[in-house]
Parts: sequence; C-alpha cells; structure tokens
Amino acid sequence: MDRELLHNAINRLDSDYREPLLLQVIGGFSGKEIAEILDLNNNTVMTRLFRARNKLKQEFELDADELED
Repeated sequence: MDRELLHNAINRLDSDYREPLLLQVIGGFSGKEIAEILDLNNNTVMTRLFRARNKLKQEFELDADELED
C-alpha cells in the first residue's frame, strides 16, 4: 500500500519535478546527467529535485496529520 501511495504522489507532481526525480531515483542518473538529458542547467535540476522531495514530504506529512485526527 505504501508503494501505491508513493506512486500516486509522484504522479501528482508537475512534470518539471517528476521527470528529474524519476531519472535520479529510478534511472540512477546524476544531477549533471539529468541536466544533459533534459537540456537544463545543473542548478535548475538540483533545485527541481529539492522541490520535488519537499513536495512529497509535505504531502505525506499532511496525510499523517489526517490519520491522527
């Protein structure tokens, strides 16, 4: 069930955040490689990865809060 929740949360991310995250986590690519693949600046990729993780973290924190109520 946790895998399904994570899968759904990732799918809800904007593609700007989802694509680099999947390339890193599933593809195993480095930030530099992702930047080359997506034709982006490395700093842009790193920012998007950071924001993607934060968005997922916030979503799961909200879900946990709802379970406590």
